[in-house]
Amino acid sequence: MIEWQEAGMRAQDAVRRKDWSAAQVHFTQCVSLRPEWAKGHACLERAIAKEQEAQQAEQQAEQQATISGAMVSISTGAQSSDMAAAGNQHRVKGAKLLQHERELLEQGSLTDVTHEHATAIWLRAEGTKLERLEHRAASTDVATSSGVTAMAAVYRPMGDIELSHLREHGVLPSTQPYQTIVRGEAGRAYAEKYLLGTKWVDSSPTSVVEFVCPSALIDELFAMQSKP
Repeated sequence: MIEWQEAGMRAQDAVRRKDWSAAQVHFTQCVSLRPEWAKGHACLERAIAKEQEAQQAEQQAEQQATISGAMVSISTGAQSSDMAAAGNQHRVKGAKLLQHERELLEQGSLTDVTHEHATAIWLRAEGTKLERLEHRAASTDVATSSGVTAMAAVYRPMGDIELSHLREHGVLPSTQPYQTIVRGEAGRAYAEKYLLGTKWVDSSPTSVVEFVCPSALIDELFAMQSKP
């Protein structure tokens, strides 16, 4: 009984601190000591649900940070007015930045690399330094039993509507005929050809977005769906 009470007190303390992982451990101990305790089972279920909510929120935040911080974007010049955005180096007749582009430019997440006489505004971000990301993971708990999880950067060209859906919902829309991704620096260069006009697709790409994922996942996707 004393052991059960101590486990209950530790669980309550974890709940007050919103440490749902610890609460789950302590409530599990409680119900193992007193399986007939209905309230304990209810508390355990709540702790599990809360921990899952916290993990989902963290994943969404990381995903949004990756989308916002690793994007190459140009405006298509669909607007009719001249534009000199904050930090813009050159005026481009008929071009206007979207709100998220202006915000990222002002934050320094994007750099204006528009050249003279350009017909569109060019904004660029450096790609994710994977070795730095893996080094940071090595100092935390983002590791497997065999070491730090290897990561890969993949890129996808997309138009404004698709990018807007991705930014709002955190997933690619199901309306696209296929979801092309290309890997690494060579893949990024290939994706940017759609912005340069040397490659063409009817979705009118205006941006190239970087996704950073476990290498094992990308290997699996390419094995399943890549063209020969």
